[in-house]
Amino acid sequence: MKKLTIILISAIILLSISAITIFALTSDADVPSIDDTPTIENVQIVKPSAFETLSSVITDNGTFALAKFNQKEIFADISRDNMRDIYNTFDVVLEKNDIIEIKDTMYHRYLLNCEKIKFTLTNDVDLEYIYCYQENGEEIALSHEGKIIIPTDQSHDVLKYVMFTSVYMELFPDNWTYGFTQQQIYELNSEWLPQVHVFPDYAEYGFTSAFDAFQSTYNIGCKRTEKYFWFSLDAIVNDNSKSFIRQINEFMKDSEDSYALECFFFELERAAKFVSYGPLPKKTEAVK
Repeated sequence: MKKLTIILISAIILLSISAITIFALTSDADVPSIDDTPTIENVQIVKPSAFETLSSVITDNGTFALAKFNQKEIFADISRDNMRDIYNTFDVVLEKNDIIEIKDTMYHRYLLNCEKIKFTLTNDVDLEYIYCYQENGEEIALSHEGKIIIPTDQSHDVLKYVMFTSVYMELFPDNWTYGFTQQQIYELNSEWLPQVHVFPDYAEYGFTSAFDAFQSTYNIGCKRTEKYFWFSLDAIVNDNSKSFIRQINEFMKDSEDSYALECFFFELERAAKFVSYGPLPKKTEAVK
């Protein structure tokens, strides 16, 4: 009897081992192989959008310094989709803060005054007088380190345009110029109007800077580099630009974008037409 019991137990154990072996063999196809395991090469890395990247540095402590937007790659891209992200980020800045702080420039003082935007200065230097008349004034005006403090409870369309032009001018100092020198303004005997001329592609045409590009092309009519555009005083709305208002309203009829964004692209389109009148040859063939 005892031997029979041992035989039965042994048989049961053998049957169990066989069942496990058969299960393992039949289930082998369902076990992922090493080749099926996800690898770093197979994982798609999703790059954050311009909006996500810029939003990550926005604070809500009451005052926001535009110098925090130091992402040159983002602001170098002036395509509509990218600019839409940038302007949407500016909306967040204005919603979360009572004050924005930008670098003090002649252009931005004129633009803010023209648009009747209230602001204060951290260093009240008379930039216009320095630039136009005072000895070495041009150098002082361009190297001035003051800040402009602007309350955000004013026209957001104007402030978004101000913010973009300020950040761009800070990040790409060689790409823009006021154009005329102090001496040229004196010789022209005219009032200085701070239109900012932007030449992102000046090097492609053999120039050393935007200033060099402007000076080299000023006396040859409308010839400019392919990517040339400008920041002007009538970019948004003011009492002296009724015709501009009519044009921009027509331009916006079929647009879903903000007024501030459309103003930028309206100016960009005008610049493109200006350039098309006489495009420059590139690099070694550039006008010098």
